[in-house]
Amino acid sequence: MKCLIFSLFALTIMISCIENPVDESSNGNTNIDRNNIPFDTNIKTTFSSNEHVKNYKFTLETSGLFRFEIEDSRSLDLIVRLFNSDSVEIASSNENLYFPIKEGMYHLTFRTRWPITSNQKTDVMFFLSIDETDTTEYNNEREYAFELELEQYVQTKTMPRTDVDWFKINIPEDMIVELKLDSIPTNLQLEINTYETEGVLLSTNTYSQLTSDIRQGHIWPKGKYYVRIKDRWGSNQSDRAYLFGIFRYMTDSLGYNNNIQSATPLPLNHTIAGNIWPKGDVDFFKLELPDTGVYHIQLDSVSNRINMRWSLFDQEGTVITPSSTNRTFTIRNPGTYFISLFDRYNNSYSEMLYNLTITK
Repeated sequence: MKCLIFSLFALTIMISCIENPVDESSNGNTNIDRNNIPFDTNIKTTFSSNEHVKNYKFTLETSGLFRFEIEDSRSLDLIVRLFNSDSVEIASSNENLYFPIKEGMYHLTFRTRWPITSNQKTDVMFFLSIDETDTTEYNNEREYAFELELEQYVQTKTMPRTDVDWFKINIPEDMIVELKLDSIPTNLQLEINTYETEGVLLSTNTYSQLTSDIRQGHIWPKGKYYVRIKDRWGSNQSDRAYLFGIFRYMTDSLGYNNNIQSATPLPLNHTIAGNIWPKGDVDFFKLELPDTGVYHIQLDSVSNRINMRWSLFDQEGTVITPSSTNRTFTIRNPGTYFISLFDRYNNSYSEMLYNLTITK
């Protein structure tokens, strides 16, 4: 009876070994399943005589920046290739491999350029992990854009060289926003594109190397927007994370007043401060003018970068005085009017605050 039990136990072990044939070891164990290799574990594999290919599979439960790190393999002239579940190669390397991937099943192969010669054995140690310092992957396609919260930073990376990071955000009301990137690795030359909901390109900006912080302004009506960030030429990468976020612009307390509908009320003899920022900014003010006659525009502390002009509109939005530098205007009928301030060519901008007063 004891012999029968022992035989059944041995048979069970034999069947298990046939189902999971491996020669890998981890911390002294020899039961790593090549069809489901674990993460965050040091794994040793051995290339024996006339062997030059190893095949593995793994399943990723959550998307992220996949890291394959290998002990020095130059003596083997080793090539690592990563395939998706459709057997399409998505990345390869002859050293450590970093690549953003979605959840799913993947196939990993090691291939030496030449088979190991007779009577030789070579051990290779490798380690799989998901990079926890990049909290936004997988976001390499617009469809998988990482959703940002207004007024909050996220930590992201440009890794590997070909990495493209997509972000999306819902803007709850018309506003001027500021895109902020902090602690950028100085070897990166970032390109930042912004898009409307339907994918229409709004802006493209590139930044030179040695730029560690970026501030970028946009005039965004209520809606959904996308931002794409990548190394300009796809030739640089960094394993150091940086911060990215979108914030309501607060230097100009007027906020969004870029059309008649959002014009800021400006009482007579009252001074109000604003600025022309970012590029293309136009500030509208609503005037209640009770009398006919000449009114005076007092405009102080204007940045010398701005070629300031103003236009006057009636209550219906019809232009009465276009693009003027005069400091007076004449009203023939009392009522509601609008005045706009802008750079002459809508090309220059400054965070310096101007002061505007309308008097009779």
